[in-house]
Amino acid sequence: MSLFKTIKNSNIFALKDAYSPFKRYFILGVVFILLTSLTQVSLPYLFGQLIDGATKNTTGIFSNLKYISFAIFLAFLLNSIFKLIKNYLFFIFAEKTTFRIMNQVFSKLIRQPLKFYDTNLVGDLFSRINTDIALIKSIFSEQIASVIYQPFIIIFCFVNLFSINYKLTFLLILVFPPAVYFSLKLAMKVRKLSRETLNYYSSANVILQESLQLVRTIKTFNNEHIEEEKYSKALDNILRKSISTSIAKIAIEGVASFVLLLGIIIIIWYASELVATATITTGKLIEFIVNAVFIGSAYSAISIAFGTIQKSIGATERINILLNEPAEDITQVAIGDELADFNGSLKFNDVCFNYPSRESTVVLDGLNLEIRRGDKIGIIGESGGGKSTILQLLLRFYHLSNGQITIDGLNINEIPLSSYRRLFGVVSQEIKLFSGTINDNIKYGNPDATDSDIIKASKISNSYDFIQKLPDGFNSLVGENGVTLSGGQRQRIAITRALLVNPKILILDEATSALDNELESIINESLVEFMKNKTTIVLSHKLSIIMKMDRIFKVENGKLIELNKDVFREFKV
Repeated sequence: MSLFKTIKNSNIFALKDAYSPFKRYFILGVVFILLTSLTQVSLPYLFGQLIDGATKNTTGIFSNLKYISFAIFLAFLLNSIFKLIKNYLFFIFAEKTTFRIMNQVFSKLIRQPLKFYDTNLVGDLFSRINTDIALIKSIFSEQIASVIYQPFIIIFCFVNLFSINYKLTFLLILVFPPAVYFSLKLAMKVRKLSRETLNYYSSANVILQESLQLVRTIKTFNNEHIEEEKYSKALDNILRKSISTSIAKIAIEGVASFVLLLGIIIIIWYASELVATATITTGKLIEFIVNAVFIGSAYSAISIAFGTIQKSIGATERINILLNEPAEDITQVAIGDELADFNGSLKFNDVCFNYPSRESTVVLDGLNLEIRRGDKIGIIGESGGGKSTILQLLLRFYHLSNGQITIDGLNINEIPLSSYRRLFGVVSQEIKLFSGTINDNIKYGNPDATDSDIIKASKISNSYDFIQKLPDGFNSLVGENGVTLSGGQRQRIAITRALLVNPKILILDEATSALDNELESIINESLVEFMKNKTTIVLSHKLSIIMKMDRIFKVENGKLIELNKDVFREFKV
């Protein structure tokens, strides 16, 4: 496989959208590559003239050693300036392209439907952003410049060699085919090993991330040694594959160095006869040898670039797979228009659903429900029975397996997500907070909320008093995922956040599960007042809040059964 075919197969061109805006840096970089290579290949000729001038074997302007010394100085100076500009242009090209890829990957990840995260580990996704993109960056910053620059050097040097002595040049050419063959074979090995190494890096990142996120659980069960052993094994796998990859890359460089040495030995052996018979001058011999050294060095650099590109193929494949994942488009409209309000009813019509990650398990099977504007609906059921699934389908986190959900007669899939989800204020079962301030978290759904709005919502959720007692009040930092707050405090912050968006439809999924009975009773009274004239759906095991709903349903065998309130009192909720 040729070098340029390898570049084509590396999926680099599939990243065109990332590097196209910065191609001016690339084009200018190629111009300065040409200028750099021209000044570099002029040096062997100038050194040859210097030697012949010193031995009185040349005539003309270069017979004056002052002129030729100045020409060598000028060539070195220009070469250094052109190389500096070339490196700067490719650095800017690589940095801008890499950060654009990182932005594209992040945007793609953040817009993936939830089913994507059911089948992809977060640690593996972190690895793609960090390890894979770092490898891709090395292609843009170093290897692409190298595979353009070095062929120029080889071409110009071979032109010089043929002009000096074509027989010597053919001798040099004979050395390359076997070297290229072995380099290609080794490069294929590097490609395979590198792909395996990336997979092992992903596995190690998964273990690292899970261990740090679940550190309290690990300590609770005194299992630090188990996690250490798992991570150590993952690192051993990486080390083993990395060593094998490095050996293969070193072998490629070794073959290139051997070719360079063998070529120079052949040249010296044959050229000594030519010098002895005055077929070529000493200066021309030195010029020939320096050109040969340049060719050998260029071949070595291309071999290294070839190995690195092979190593990066796995990374570009993984990034391209991710970038080609269909994203959840929050603005796409199929038929319907923007939805500003909810005036009629919300209907579940024969809804069936099973999670993509466990397709054989039917969660909902022909579920029907009609919720009119202003209704307050309570839903109970066994854990894992499908209560939270109803919420996730309503929010369009997943697509239905069958049936449909409509709002005011419109299929919810025909309404832009950007307007549809604005109807809801949600407090989910698993409270997630960002590692900023309390104020940042409360305003997350409504950044334009005023201080008075925040205070009003926090009083309804009974969070105002405890927030005020904190050293920095609403500006207090909550730590990663709200670690500095208790479970009950996190729930109250989440309730405040949901209330602040002033939703048309309020959804509470076990929203007070971490609160004691007294505090829960106080919050429930405030919430009931807030719920007036609002459509509310409450999913809970707690009788205290469920009994305040207008209608109560139980999830059973994938369907909803409406319960009479009096009968419901007999259930042990």
